[in-house]
Amino acid sequence: MNTNLTNRRWSTIALSTTATATLAIGAAVGYTIGHATTPAPSATTPIATPAQESPAAMSKDAAGVEATIRDEFRTLYQGSITKEQWQHYCNDLITAESRSHVTGCEAPKDDYMGHKDEIRRIENIVIDGDKATATVDYHTVLYGGGNATIQETLYWEDGRWKLDSRMRNDR
Repeated sequence: MNTNLTNRRWSTIALSTTATATLAIGAAVGYTIGHATTPAPSATTPIATPAQESPAAMSKDAAGVEATIRDEFRTLYQGSITKEQWQHYCNDLITAESRSHVTGCEAPKDDYMGHKDEIRRIENIVIDGDKATATVDYHTVLYGGGNATIQETLYWEDGRWKLDSRMRNDR
C-alpha cells in the first residue's frame, strides 16, 4: 500500500472539512450580524429630530434649500411617523400658511404614511429673494414602487427655508 497516496487523501479530506466548517461559521456570523435588530428607544431615550442634523437649512442658499427637502423626506417619508416627527414637520419644515392647511398638524400623533421614499436627485434650485423652487427626483415604494419627480416650493421664514407643503388640504 502506498502511504504517500493515503496521507495525501487524508490531507485533502481534512482541508475540505476545515474549509466547509469555516464557510458555515462565516455564513452564520454574517447572517447574525445582518439580521441584528436595534432595540426600540426607551421612554428615557431622547429621539433625535432631523432639525438637529441639518443646520444647513438655516443657510439662505441652494445648500439650505436641499437640506430642508432632505429633512422633509427623512421626517415624513420613511414609514412610521412619531408624534415628534409630525411636530418637527409642522413647526420647523413648512410655512405657517401651509401649517394651517395640513390635517396632520392639527393634532399630531403617531402615524403611518405607508411608504418609504428615497431621494435620487435634487436639481434646478432657483432662489428668487425669499422664494425658492427645486426639482426632486425620488424613488417610492408606494403603490408598487417607481420613480417620481416633483417640484418643491420653499419660502424663507423664521431664519430658514420652509416648504409650501404638498399635503395641504386646500388645493
